[in-house]
Amino acid sequence: NESKKEVKLVSIPRDAYVPYSSDISSAMKKDGYYYSAGSSKLNATPYVGRTYVHYSDGKFANSGIDFICAVINNLLPYGCDIDQYVYVDMEGFMDIIDIFGGVYVTCEEVIYDSNGNVVIDKGYQLMDSKTALYYVRHRTRLDENGNNTYTGGDVYRKTNQVKFLAEVASQILTEENLTYSKVTAMLGSLKQNVFHSFGSIEAITEYIDVGLDFAKGNYNISLYVIEGEEFD
Repeated sequence: NESKKEVKLVSIPRDAYVPYSSDISSAMKKDGYYYSAGSSKLNATPYVGRTYVHYSDGKFANSGIDFICAVINNLLPYGCDIDQYVYVDMEGFMDIIDIFGGVYVTCEEVIYDSNGNVVIDKGYQLMDSKTALYYVRHRTRLDENGNNTYTGGDVYRKTNQVKFLAEVASQILTEENLTYSKVTAMLGSLKQNVFHSFGSIEAITEYIDVGLDFAKGNYNISLYVIEGEEFD
């Protein structure tokens, strides 16, 4: 929101239920995919859009991306017209962290593995790409004995993810980094693992201008993790 100088960072759970129409459900049932675990979760929507819907009513010329954008727009009660997208796979995520020589992140608690070993200490610390990836993917809260405490789940992970993005943004979105040449060079070096809809100079420049304003401390970030009722 440029007038209010506010960025709202919203995370939608991957397990959000998508109530597909009978036509889509029937198409999924024909080859048994409808009965696969997770087939009606938001996480599977791009696959459904490409494979069963063959969705073509979108602006990104990518049926999977266009379909999940349409689904999100319908799921949220206030609507959500998505102007651009960036798709980052795990290798791309690590590449970005490596480009900047690691990132500083505040971990709210000690994170243990299943053997009770400390993987990430509590507090503000420099994370390399491997540690950062573990932090944003980790969703099972374990105690010092490696036992599952059965709290949080995907919401726990999403909370860490949005906090991570907010902290890292202030380190990456700097006036030094936000030159057109640096942004385009970085996107070019990441083209194997980072995909986006910025097809023109004008589109990238618009967001660089907002980024520069953010880098000067003119924006506030609010973090939101959407939660819903659980059901079987």
